[in-house]
Amino acid sequence: MKTYKPDSAGVIYPYIKEHWNTQFRLEAELDAPVDEATVKKALSDIRKRFPTYFVKLVKRGQVYLLEEADSDNLVSEEGPQIFKDFDPEKEIPFRVLFFKNRLALEAYHILSDATGGLIFFKTLLGQYYHLLGKEIEYDSQTLCPLDEPTEEETGDPFLNIYNKGNGNGGFSGGISSFSYQYCPKEPRTTLGVTILQIPFAEIRALAKQHNTTLGVYIAALYIYSFYLYDGKNQKRDIRISMPIDLRRRFDIQSMRNFSLSSTLGISPKKENWTLEKIIETVGPQLQSQLGIDRFINEAYTNVSATNSKIFELIPVPLKKFAFSLGADLMGERLLASTFSNLGPADVPASIKENVLSLRMLLGEDRIKQINLSSTTYNGNLELIFTSRVENQSVQNIMETLLKESGVNIKRIERKVGSREYVPM
Repeated sequence: MKTYKPDSAGVIYPYIKEHWNTQFRLEAELDAPVDEATVKKALSDIRKRFPTYFVKLVKRGQVYLLEEADSDNLVSEEGPQIFKDFDPEKEIPFRVLFFKNRLALEAYHILSDATGGLIFFKTLLGQYYHLLGKEIEYDSQTLCPLDEPTEEETGDPFLNIYNKGNGNGGFSGGISSFSYQYCPKEPRTTLGVTILQIPFAEIRALAKQHNTTLGVYIAALYIYSFYLYDGKNQKRDIRISMPIDLRRRFDIQSMRNFSLSSTLGISPKKENWTLEKIIETVGPQLQSQLGIDRFINEAYTNVSATNSKIFELIPVPLKKFAFSLGADLMGERLLASTFSNLGPADVPASIKENVLSLRMLLGEDRIKQINLSSTTYNGNLELIFTSRVENQSVQNIMETLLKESGVNIKRIERKVGSREYVPM
């Protein structure tokens, strides 16, 4: 059986699976009910194109490796709960789910980030419709299943950039204090989903009115919503993380994890904040964290720490303890939430009429109660909240702010225990 080392971002996930956000989900609404047999055949057809996905986690000495595994029972009808736990030592850590017209992929982050997962998912969609008689236009985002995977696609992309670094980087980005935490009184439950669907042209124009990018505008609006909810009376900073895809920045076509996070935030105790002030604050924060040297140095730190002989010799229980402690002290508690902007999620022109919507959802964290993602498809931008509490205050505040700014919004919800999305 062929084995792969986890990439330099995914290597920590076997040790912290109960702490950080360890899953993502991609889902598409189709124009006809999903045919289970065709999905199974399509998934089998793309197996050789994505060898680092059809694997299980195995322990070799004091390290974990990814070993090629059989791909049975990966397709099933979706139940009422999303993001069920994986046991990556007993099962391939992704699943393909269907319900009526919806097809979804849920994946464990040890395999890839959401951008790499989107390529896998679009290739699956392409092969599904190819089997149904469609001609598919293949490109770097929808791969031809007959092509051989390249070393660049299957290798650790961080190894290609780290050797020019100097170690001035790391997991916490220099943050040393805990963040404000969103803690409504309602008890935690399984994840519910709230979607704010907005015409892309309208929200892009709104960002331009504020002389900023769309990503900065949404991030600022999200921070402002926490501030208006209960953050203005807090002493701790309100911080969110924002993953940055590195593929275009380094021209590396990777199917594995290849992103690093920026950290954006404000200090409520310092002044009375407005949305405009937050935009003026977090815009430069993001810009200062987008330099190539910063990414190279952080890659150097992470690669050096997890690819050393010392790391290989440390017993697994000790690594689990150390990484779990670090996840608390240098991870979740440093942030109020994650905002992941996947950006445009297009499909081949020949199947665009068949794929009515395409979105990405973030999984849950042990501490953070809410996360936000955004995806643009078919002329709409969707803001997708996944939350462990029924309290909808932050979602409501953000929706109200957007409506007051003049954009049209369609609100869609999938409540706990339901498989249906319902317009509200």
